[in-house]
Amino acid sequence: MYFSTNSTKKNILIDGGGTPYGDFDVGKNIVIPYLRREGINKIDIMFLTHPDMDHLEGLLPVLKEMKVNLVVDSGVQYQDKTYLDFLSLIKEDEKFLTIKPEQEM
Repeated sequence: MYFSTNSTKKNILIDGGGTPYGDFDVGKNIVIPYLRREGINKIDIMFLTHPDMDHLEGLLPVLKEMKVNLVVDSGVQYQDKTYLDFLSLIKEDEKFLTIKPEQEM
């Protein structure tokens, strides 16, 4: 889900969708083209609510192709390769925040 705040002009992306049982790249084929059509070249805050593939998979291409200022991870641990790739990407820039499930923002 993408939305832009009117008052602060922040672009916020919550989860990226995904196709866990197929090879369709939802980030490359849906999320990025949509954002670019809307004139969005950077994401101010990206949230991953939890690391299931139908929420996570579409975020990886966004992280690779667009500037993302801050990534907020739910802190839910998952040992899937895609999630580990996600963690590697967000930790490269050190612009991430992990929220523990019992912690409030």
